[in-house]
Amino acid sequence: MARREILGLHIVGEGIGECIILELPNAAPAVIDCGNLEVADYAINFIKRELGWDRVSFIAITHPHGDHFLGLSRVLDAFASRCGGLWVFPGFFQGDSINRYLRWIELTNPKTDFDATFFCDAVRREWILFSEFATHHKILPRVMRTDEPCMEGEVEIRCLLPCGNVADAFERDLSQCAPSKDWLDNFPNSPAVELPDPPEANHASSVLSIVWGSTRLILCGDCELPSWNAWNAIGRKLAGDIHGLKIGHHGSSNGAFKGLVDCLNKKTYAVVTPYRRGKSPLPDEKTIKVYDKQCGFLRITAPSKSVAVIVEDAGAVLRAFGAAIDDPTSTAAKLLKLHAKVQQHENVVGVLFDDKGNSVDQYWGKGTGRIAFTDSSKAKSL
Repeated sequence: MARREILGLHIVGEGIGECIILELPNAAPAVIDCGNLEVADYAINFIKRELGWDRVSFIAITHPHGDHFLGLSRVLDAFASRCGGLWVFPGFFQGDSINRYLRWIELTNPKTDFDATFFCDAVRREWILFSEFATHHKILPRVMRTDEPCMEGEVEIRCLLPCGNVADAFERDLSQCAPSKDWLDNFPNSPAVELPDPPEANHASSVLSIVWGSTRLILCGDCELPSWNAWNAIGRKLAGDIHGLKIGHHGSSNGAFKGLVDCLNKKTYAVVTPYRRGKSPLPDEKTIKVYDKQCGFLRITAPSKSVAVIVEDAGAVLRAFGAAIDDPTSTAAKLLKLHAKVQQHENVVGVLFDDKGNSVDQYWGKGTGRIAFTDSSKAKSL
């Protein structure tokens, strides 16, 4: 297998899917979130053909939202028995509450307004396939806990969030929204039952710290401020340089924690993946300006060659992202259908680090570029 003495951060995102490929020094890479099917296919090809590995050290899922979760079974199938471990967010594998809840949805098809992307039909299917995979290959999934750092060779991987009351509340609320086994066994003759809505998936979204020598990466899933505030309230602090950052919650204002932003500096390489569904597409213009001011390098994954420019107007670039994703006949849509054959993808950005915090290589697809809002003198030709 290909071995390199580097730590690589490769981020794929195309507006409705997100995946991180963590290239570990002299070891099989890891996959953190699996995007949708298109993103998953690209990640598989990238690992096998670009990085030269037919196995992964582990597959981690930060939280059960479709844009992070729906490619999971595709990635599991690709590496089958060549997967070193499965890591999951807190709340799953807590007794059988999640399975009871899924069974209740299957039986009753409830009409509620709860978070539709948490346990939509496709996410439920992926979870069932994930459970079956773990059972078949006799892999006990590792629940990402803040007090249990893990070593992958020379690299320390630590879960920063969720922690404390937030993690406990998520597990409690998830168990309370599942009916009893007796109720399920006696359906449809069981008495009517009203259950609370499940907790919001973002409240359980994990944040991972990756440390190799002096190099540190912070990988935020869709973590939001309530989790960060709970972390801060129990005395947790960030200190020291952050060299690589996957910006949380697609660059929303609710994902920007001041304690994290204050640790960013001109050494920091930050990446945000856009999200183009819902009433308020992301990233948020004001929030991106905050990151741009703090970071030495800010890149955004994009689905079209039309945004392969450096701009100073955040509104213009966000409109360009939206137009590219929303038009199914666009160049972006055609590339997504072709990329498995031609081994190209417009939506990936990456950086390679040595163990001293130095960026030894940076790259981005033709459809991605540097965003420089605050200082036009930083603009350089792509």
